[in-house]
Amino acid sequence: MDEFKCEVLSKTGNWQNSAPLVIKIPVCLKACQDKFFEWYKTIQKNRKVEWQLGIGSCQIKPTFTSKSMTIVCNFTQACIIDAYNLQDSYTFGELKLYLGINMEGSKSFTEGLMQLCNPKN
Repeated sequence: MDEFKCEVLSKTGNWQNSAPLVIKIPVCLKACQDKFFEWYKTIQKNRKVEWQLGIGSCQIKPTFTSKSMTIVCNFTQACIIDAYNLQDSYTFGELKLYLGINMEGSKSFTEGLMQLCNPKN
């Protein structure tokens, strides 16, 4: 992971009203999240950090091709892409199980997966 950027907004800010995303965070992203949290605790001792993964985005720079490219995706899509670092194929059910997505998160998961399968130029 070369770069990690995080924006911190206050509780009084204009947050999108959405249900929290429940998903298994990939190891590479979890390490960045933990590192940021440890740093943030040193400068803000009395603030609670709540991760709003469902409204986040990721930029992924794949290395499977010699052509330089950047994939801009939501967090669910980034988790789906990361899963393919472990194995080449999944059934729909296997992928949901691996990512730990419950029925409430199914819509986000399905939409994220379908957008990866049907990209718009």
